[in-house]
Amino acid sequence: TTTAGTEAPATTAAATDPVSVAKANLDKFLTPPKGIPAGFTKLPSKPGKKKFAFLKCDVPTCTDYLAPGYAAAAKAIGWDLEVIPVKSVDPSAGMQQAIDDGADYIAITGSPYATYKNQALAAKAKGIPILSCYSTDTPSVDSNMLTECGDTNFVNTGAPVIADWVIVDSGAKAHVLFPTINDFTVLKAASDAFKGEITKVCPDCTFQELNVTLADLLAGKVPGAIASQLQSH
Repeated sequence: TTTAGTEAPATTAAATDPVSVAKANLDKFLTPPKGIPAGFTKLPSKPGKKKFAFLKCDVPTCTDYLAPGYAAAAKAIGWDLEVIPVKSVDPSAGMQQAIDDGADYIAITGSPYATYKNQALAAKAKGIPILSCYSTDTPSVDSNMLTECGDTNFVNTGAPVIADWVIVDSGAKAHVLFPTINDFTVLKAASDAFKGEITKVCPDCTFQELNVTLADLLAGKVPGAIASQLQSH
């Protein structure tokens, strides 16, 4: 996150063996943390009842992964959850619905702040914080978007680790096809971070980005696009 992000794995210019360099980077991330990380503490008691609105985007991740997670969290603390389907490219109507329905908090994923700025400021006037994930905007009190998880710091740490794994697994001879959706700014950042690491560490590796659209994803066209690239390369 922007408040607890870490730098991407570092490599040394003097190192000449890509597999050794990549493995050294990977080793830093192979020991899971034990317990609650430093800087986090348990709540002393269950918080009072609130109404929480989740703007469920039109990407499968929101339906299959995020929505069940929010439901489980709301149930655990006894909060009322309202799930509002929205379009990633324009969530403003759903944001306004959450405000009109009296939400105490509103969560959104993937959509740039500019797509719901007016509603975020309207929510601010009513004392309703906006909590965002998977975008590249910087949180601020003025914008009323108070969190940004899964952001640029997140992918700048995670994507190079994936690249290092690929280098090790391939013996530093990987030819990578990287499907992404550049309409989502955080995915573009992830692609750039992956490319930066594999280009820096592995001179014999190749990288090709396959940029598809959100419409392609929702229409089920991505597997065909990947297969076409594999057949022609």
